[in-house]
Amino acid sequence: MAHMRPTTPLQSKIPYEPSSEPLKGSLTALGGTAVTSWLFRGMSLPGSCDANLDFLRKISLGYTAGQMVESITSGLLLGIDCVEDMDMMRDDEALEKILGYKVPSTRCVRDWLDKFHDPDLVLAARDRASELNLKASVPDPSAGLRALQNVLGTSARQAASRHPGGIPKSATLDSDGTIIESHKAEAKKAYEGTIGYQPLTTLWAEADVIVSTEFRDGNVPGAMDPLTCIKQGFSEIPKTAYSRNQMLYSIEILFP
Repeated sequence: MAHMRPTTPLQSKIPYEPSSEPLKGSLTALGGTAVTSWLFRGMSLPGSCDANLDFLRKISLGYTAGQMVESITSGLLLGIDCVEDMDMMRDDEALEKILGYKVPSTRCVRDWLDKFHDPDLVLAARDRASELNLKASVPDPSAGLRALQNVLGTSARQAASRHPGGIPKSATLDSDGTIIESHKAEAKKAYEGTIGYQPLTTLWAEADVIVSTEFRDGNVPGAMDPLTCIKQGFSEIPKTAYSRNQMLYSIEILFP
């Protein structure tokens, strides 16, 4: 005769009573901001942003460049999909306590990002391409983009200094384009059919950090003038990693 499994006794209810008083403090689903902010500030990036990008500030009041970049960077690391998501972060009281300031609004962020765009440089690049009968063009970077590149250089060197064993003693740069889909009216078709953009990114392989970027239209092939972005990448690497003159001479041979 099979033995029946003994029944499990009913567990007694947990002795608690709901309170009508709310808990003190704030709750957030974006607690990861504490980590991203700690990383951003620990790499001396707020100071680098203020030093390089402060000229974009039209008035002394309002957000500093460091706060703008920290807010946007935190949002991207937390997974926001568009600029409009900044308003969700702005309405989060706990996030304000973590950062020490209220996240800028969508309109504020959009207005600040627009300052990096120089339509005259875009038109000049297209005119040059037309004269050479080229279908694609790469504008010269605006003053804002050049300043932002300086911040990226600070980020790369700070990250490399934390590399196990110290800053790598060699520098191998890997530069390639990444196709990013976009539904903007001015976005162009890439070689494989995607409508969007194809920014060029240069990675310092030994340190596993990005040292330079170049924003490009989707129809710009990766082989079109890669030397500018690569040279910029080498200029951001500490001299202890390689002989700069010798290295630039080598890439001039590879990309005459």
